[in-house]
Amino acid sequence: MFKHFKDSPESRLFEEQIYAQVVGELAQGMRRDGLWAKALAESDAKEEKAKSLYIKYRVQSIKDEIAISEKIKKIEKERQANKAEIEKRIEQKEAQAKKDADSPIFDAPMTAVKETLIKYRLLFVNTESALFHKHFVFSGYVMSVSRSIQWPVRPISATCRSSYH
Repeated sequence: MFKHFKDSPESRLFEEQIYAQVVGELAQGMRRDGLWAKALAESDAKEEKAKSLYIKYRVQSIKDEIAISEKIKKIEKERQANKAEIEKRIEQKEAQAKKDADSPIFDAPMTAVKETLIKYRLLFVNTESALFHKHFVFSGYVMSVSRSIQWPVRPISATCRSSYH
């Protein structure tokens, strides 16, 4: 992030603001113990040198925090864009499936399935009009299709039903 601004006036002003923030933190007695320990270790326990190293380390720490924050924002923005694209694709697939389900091409398969279910006593019907709901695999897609179908009532005996359980 900062490499392309390294010698620009903007980067120098930005860095000056960070140094001012660190000096303000020190004036308020706020200090990160881990960075202070690192500064003391590298200064051979000399207080003034440790203080100057601490300021340097703290400035770099703030720059790192900003860089990480920008990466997180970028990742979140990409995630939102991907989510929007996925939702758009889902809506398109659902619209296409609805359009395909309303197509007359499903009338023949629906009738064939209904007749097969009645033939093998898998469809129990006790009204003349029923809502028929079935999942179809068609051209590699699984579709859920609901239709209101009229057909003559065909009573199914209790013995037939029990023989298939």
